[in-house]
Amino acid sequence: MKHIQNTIHVKVYLVGRLLRMGKPNQPWPYSARSIYPPDFMFNDGVEQYQVPHEFDLLATPTSEFYVVVAIFGEEYVLNLGGPEIDGYEQWLKSNNYASPLYHGKNA
Repeated sequence: MKHIQNTIHVKVYLVGRLLRMGKPNQPWPYSARSIYPPDFMFNDGVEQYQVPHEFDLLATPTSEFYVVVAIFGEEYVLNLGGPEIDGYEQWLKSNNYASPLYHGKNA
């Protein structure tokens, strides 16, 4: 039992390290684009307000998972499963380049 616990601990450690630091010398691409001006004021019909940050997870039809974060209108997208962004770019094309933050369940 001790061997199994040690093996699990090592695997969890390695996965955590990979997620925190990645593989040495391996780039982990991300997408960055402006989805609204940094000083944009939203209006809900009652009041105007600014959104300093927002986020969501995107699951693509090909079962890739991306974290989508916007900070003052600048959208950043990172693949949670691997160092590639092609699936997100395909999702954008299929959805008229709409931000996942304002599309589908978030529309």
